[in-house]
Amino acid sequence: MNVGIPYYEQVKDWSTAADLALQAPIVFYGEVCDFYIMANQRDKAKQILGYALERATDEDYEELKVRMEKYFNES
Repeated sequence: MNVGIPYYEQVKDWSTAADLALQAPIVFYGEVCDFYIMANQRDKAKQILGYALERATDEDYEELKVRMEKYFNES
């Protein structure tokens, strides 16, 4: 509790959640994109998704591509 609670107390909004998620050892870029969209930061969301698509493995690529098409009408 002394470790987890202080960490989660610093998550004040979706933008902060996205920034913290980017610092995690394993980054789930689709979720980070969602966080930025919920924070009304579509430019950052698109940038993160583009970055993830460039570096995606085969198993992640299709999911990220679907997000890009859904949110930004691009492939």
